[in-house]
Amino acid sequence: VLTSITLEFLYLNYILPAVGVVLLLLGFRTLRKENRWFGACFIVSAFRLVITMASLIMNCMVIQDLNGYTQIHNVVMAAAIFVIYFCFWRALLVMKKRSGLTPKAGAAAALIVWYALVCVLALISYSGIIISIGMLAAYAGIIYCIYKIYRELAETGYAMQSAPVRVSDKWLTLGILVVLALGMASGYIFASDYPMKWEEKAEEESANAADIIKELSALGFPEDVLADLTEEDLKSLQGAEQVLSNVLTETFGDENEKMYITSIAVEIDSEKNSWKFFHHFAWDEDTSFYGTENIQIWPVYTESAEDGWTPSGEEITGQILYDKDGKSYAAPYYYLGEQTYISNSVFWGTSTQNDIFAAFSMPNNGENFRGYVSYSAIMSQKGAYISSWINYTHQESWLQYPVKTAMETRMTNSGNIAGPFFTVQKQFIVSYTEDGEMIVGY
Repeated sequence: VLTSITLEFLYLNYILPAVGVVLLLLGFRTLRKENRWFGACFIVSAFRLVITMASLIMNCMVIQDLNGYTQIHNVVMAAAIFVIYFCFWRALLVMKKRSGLTPKAGAAAALIVWYALVCVLALISYSGIIISIGMLAAYAGIIYCIYKIYRELAETGYAMQSAPVRVSDKWLTLGILVVLALGMASGYIFASDYPMKWEEKAEEESANAADIIKELSALGFPEDVLADLTEEDLKSLQGAEQVLSNVLTETFGDENEKMYITSIAVEIDSEKNSWKFFHHFAWDEDTSFYGTENIQIWPVYTESAEDGWTPSGEEITGQILYDKDGKSYAAPYYYLGEQTYISNSVFWGTSTQNDIFAAFSMPNNGENFRGYVSYSAIMSQKGAYISSWINYTHQESWLQYPVKTAMETRMTNSGNIAGPFFTVQKQFIVSYTEDGEMIVGY
């Protein structure tokens, strides 16, 4: 019962099946010497327990690209259930024959048919009430009929011999719980964030880069952001004609964690109408990181070309940095690029989105955590309105099960608060007065 019916609340969809597979193992362990079919049930139950424990432990880890694994896991577990039901049916037939009863166990055979129908309903994604209630009623009837078979066997005086064991049920169950607890704890401690490729940041810069920095500083490009740019990004700004920027402050949680967000628009070439945009973040002191972080960018060309902007086709760039023991370290994002996904919004319903995402993890110790994302665009209509958004999702606690990444959470939940994740949204706006003067706001 516990392994067949799923309740999707209070983590019962994880707890009840886990308890169920342990009970099946203990029960079939006692019966494994009764006949070879019960022995097969015991072996398959042990296999199901191992797979279930592995899945529970993996739910404490950040593991990407699990679609193929999930499908294989579901097929294997379903096949294992069919095997157990079949062997259980055959085991009951053997017991009834030995006890002198007619070797029939229609209820156990019906259990196989019942689960086959459940699989069909799952494949067609059935979500109705009437058939579901009927299936539950049928299941209750099947379980009762199986219990009646046990009563029939007991009335004949048939006695089952318990198989000898070296470890009691109590200590075996305790051992399973210890292994599961250690595995889950290890997942949270060692595998709940992205593996990042940190390298010490070179302090020396080329003469060409130094000249570009001097030019950009003169145009008003914030110097703290300039210091974090890669040399490739600096070179892409050579000959820039105009720099527009603003700095905003955002607080998280109980306001002990503070972030500074700097948004910058750089006009590279007014004749080609080419622009480059930067969204830079810098954490203040007293910032804690528990797993994964994510930046989602809604670029100026998010809506349509009618808004006056089109993508340039150039690569999206950026990096993250932090300081430790007087040295700076930098790493590329774990994922950086455009991602198409299905968005579910309370206000706008379901829609297909294509946004820029930057996924990463920060180390547990260090200071001056910061980073940026940059993209390019073409102003297809002169004097087009500038609107570029940064949505930063921060993980404020390790407490979540199963473990989800900040990027995954942002793609499936458009709200600002989702479990241990909190998202802040900042818009960088540049508009124009009637005289054509630019106004930078937010």
